[in-house]
Amino acid sequence: MIGRVAFWGSLGALAWTHAGYPAAMGVLARLRPRPVRKAEQTPSVALVVSAHNEEAVIRRRIENALALDYPEDRLEIVVASDGSTDLTDAIVGEIAAEHPRVRLLQCPREGKVAAQHRSVRETSSDVLAFTDANSEWKPDALRALVRNLADEEVGYVCGQLRLESPDGANLEGVYWRYEMWVRAQESACSSITAGNGAIYAVKREAYVEDDPKFGHDFGFPYLMEQMGRRAVYEPAAVATEKPAAEPEDEYGHLRSGTPQMWDKAKGTR
Repeated sequence: MIGRVAFWGSLGALAWTHAGYPAAMGVLARLRPRPVRKAEQTPSVALVVSAHNEEAVIRRRIENALALDYPEDRLEIVVASDGSTDLTDAIVGEIAAEHPRVRLLQCPREGKVAAQHRSVRETSSDVLAFTDANSEWKPDALRALVRNLADEEVGYVCGQLRLESPDGANLEGVYWRYEMWVRAQESACSSITAGNGAIYAVKREAYVEDDPKFGHDFGFPYLMEQMGRRAVYEPAAVATEKPAAEPEDEYGHLRSGTPQMWDKAKGTR
């Protein structure tokens, strides 16, 4: 009897998670929509690029950030180098010598989130935007993000990540599209439950120095709700990534917390 109850309870929980909850969000998005009050604005922004031994991609990432359609005097690009031991710091320093908007922040080896916290303390912009070293943003992505932050209730906004092959072909699977659809329904009626580390922005007054062991993807939407703010999704803010050649390399780019996790992902332990 107990086993039967456990079985059907587990099956029901799975059904709710993958079908019931998304359906409920879809209904609420239509019956009780909560539109974000967007507006064109150009607050000052510090775009933080998290990096640990990213010599292969960091130049391209900075060049992509410099090409964003955003007023130059309102955008600072900060590369938070988490104890990099390759040529990452040298490459960033070389670019920074030519572009005053680019800044290298050398951090001790403490992990991605700790480096992000340091970047926040070392900047004074109105908005903090975050990305990964292997991501590229579409030219209008930053503008699309900050439009949402014109809403006083919104503290956090994430964009859409698209996975592409080296030749530019779309590699998104059915589950990824399903997840983006659920995120859009959550955002339409309330707040999202998870973000995306490749492209997101936070109002400075809403930023929280949470435990460095946990990433912002899940932590920040939850923290926004605790503060009475919204965390929303903006599909027009697009970032692209090309899958790594090996699975362990992909884990290296998706690292979330401690240096030990980064090392294990890259196979350096």
